[in-house]
Amino acid sequence: VELARARDVIHAGARSLVGGMESSQPVAELVVPTAARQQFTTFLMESRPSVALVSVTEPVLQGGQAEALVVIQFQWRGQFGDTRRRSVRFRAEASRGATGWRASSFTALDTPPGGS
Repeated sequence: VELARARDVIHAGARSLVGGMESSQPVAELVVPTAARQQFTTFLMESRPSVALVSVTEPVLQGGQAEALVVIQFQWRGQFGDTRRRSVRFRAEASRGATGWRASSFTALDTPPGGS
């Protein structure tokens, strides 16, 4: 039961993250290491990529924490009109509190588009 609840929260958080990236909301500071934040933010605003949730692994539970791997794919028009794609892996974490499970963080494991 706990695994199913953690899975649902991580999936919902991943879908929300994808929606935020597609609508150019300021999500870069939440998920991207400091060195690449500005470039990723600029990429989202200028390239307006389509963003899709590719996969979410089964969460691993440890105490009141859950962790899963989320893969998100970006697709955009390159500088010369070509279609470009890149998949980025994110570590998703959820924690169980008094009111239930909640997604606590998403961290990019790969360099996102626009980054160095």
